[in-house]
Amino acid sequence: MEQGSKLPSQLLELCSEDSTTERKMDLKLKEYCSALKNMRITEDTVAKVVKERVFSAAFHPCASSLLMATGDMGGHLGLWKLGGDWGDGGVLLFRPHTRPVSCLAFSRAQPTHLLSLSYDGSLRCMDVEKAVFDEVFIEDDLRTFDFLSHDCSTLLVGNWNGEVAIVDRRTPGNSHESLHSLDPKTLRCVSVHPLQKQYFAVAESRHNMRTNRWLSKLSAVWDPKQEDCFVVGSLSNPRRVEVFHESGRPLHSFKDDENLKTVQSVTAFHPTRNALLGGNSSGRLHVYTD
Repeated sequence: MEQGSKLPSQLLELCSEDSTTERKMDLKLKEYCSALKNMRITEDTVAKVVKERVFSAAFHPCASSLLMATGDMGGHLGLWKLGGDWGDGGVLLFRPHTRPVSCLAFSRAQPTHLLSLSYDGSLRCMDVEKAVFDEVFIEDDLRTFDFLSHDCSTLLVGNWNGEVAIVDRRTPGNSHESLHSLDPKTLRCVSVHPLQKQYFAVAESRHNMRTNRWLSKLSAVWDPKQEDCFVVGSLSNPRRVEVFHESGRPLHSFKDDENLKTVQSVTAFHPTRNALLGGNSSGRLHVYTD
């Protein structure tokens, strides 16, 4: 779709849902594992959302429906509502970038805003109400970002040179407020402390994904509903997505011989619902839900 196109009214309603209060399940591990076992994948919860290999994905925080965004290797960004009747099987496709979209996140304070960062050196904000992608920050070698403030107006942006920039979306222009140098060998991702925003962590893990075909690097992500547990894809056969406790204890493996036949390099949990997505090298999203 072209920028400025009129988007479905149902999409605007979903993106405008009040999602500021996140449900914390805080379950005992036995109850949490039981909830995971009740999640299923079917033919209807698998869809081709982008044209090329999935590089990033995120759930919108709305709870009434499952709305997902994903970015691919070619700079495309797809929006998919499970069971949606708009676009191509509930999919709307844009191309706001020219290179891989490595990081995506919906603003918790303004859920009609979707931020996307690309290797093309741009960090953009999609305003779903207007279907436009505004430039937030422009710099060579951008790699990752996280929200630095509770209102999501300030961002921490990392690049391939081991630098992190503080970017304020309220400041006119597309530059940073300050720039700080770290070790370039340790900055694959940045993660801001959820409560004490003055603290952040960076991480890097060398991993060779040159198997029989090029795959996106496996990325482990926390479950926002159960903050001592995380999910990650796997190269094992049969194909699976695995959930672990922070101690390293395996809790559950999502498998399905009919509907999960590829490596899910990119994964994400829904912030409030029992739903999990995985993205593969052909641009498909696979969703497990109860």
